[in-house]
Amino acid sequence: MKQKLLLVDADQVFYQHTAARQFEERFDDTVHGDAWMVEADTYLLSDVAAARGGIDESLTLMEKNGGYSRMILCFTSTPNFRHDRYPSYKGGRVSKRKPLGYWKLVKEYVASDQWETRKIPGLEADDVMSILATSPKYLADYSVSIWSMDKDMMQVPHTLLHRDAAKEVTMTRADADAFRWSQALAGDVTDGYAGLKRYGPVKAAKALEKYLGADEAVYYREICRLYEEAGETVEYAESQIDCACILRYGEYNFKTKKPRLSGERYGYTR
Repeated sequence: MKQKLLLVDADQVFYQHTAARQFEERFDDTVHGDAWMVEADTYLLSDVAAARGGIDESLTLMEKNGGYSRMILCFTSTPNFRHDRYPSYKGGRVSKRKPLGYWKLVKEYVASDQWETRKIPGLEADDVMSILATSPKYLADYSVSIWSMDKDMMQVPHTLLHRDAAKEVTMTRADADAFRWSQALAGDVTDGYAGLKRYGPVKAAKALEKYLGADEAVYYREICRLYEEAGETVEYAESQIDCACILRYGEYNFKTKKPRLSGERYGYTR
């Protein structure tokens, strides 16, 4: 019987706990006479120690309750390759700072050996989890699960996805591929890439349903064709594909530290 491995979207865990430990403190010159202390009447502070305790408690519960023999915390590296592919990718989040203490704790945990962590240059935590979850090395030894609230992880086949206590799902390879490529057609407003005009998730899924179970190169060619038919370039179509498709094993070159983009993986032939 295989051992159980849990891959954790640590970005989400750390964000939740550091955001919860922020608080405002009001100051005035009757308490603090120093000039710099009265330039504003409120200051945003953070209880980093409490956030650290909350993170450890959550991770311990995940590990214990799931009976996992191994757990890997997966983090995003910044910048990631999608910003080069499509400059407005996650552009809506540029002005939104991380909670106080977030980066301090990420740096601390990655440097520590308390928990096993993984970052891959140029990739998001989603890519890291997906690459590990589809790696023959891990699949040979482990029954793999992912903890993440991100719907994009439904692109990962044959892995138990814990979105929350009430939502657990395992995608077949065919269904994971279908979801993956419909994202490339529909786009994602939250992540800042537009997809193809007039295609939402339902219409995109309908347009591609006849290819269920097909090789991914078939999806790639059809999506490029639809973009061209609508007056867009193949280059634009590929930028949307690369924003949408979470990388799997074999789609990242660990020697060059670069992803294998869709154009390289499939090549476009008219």
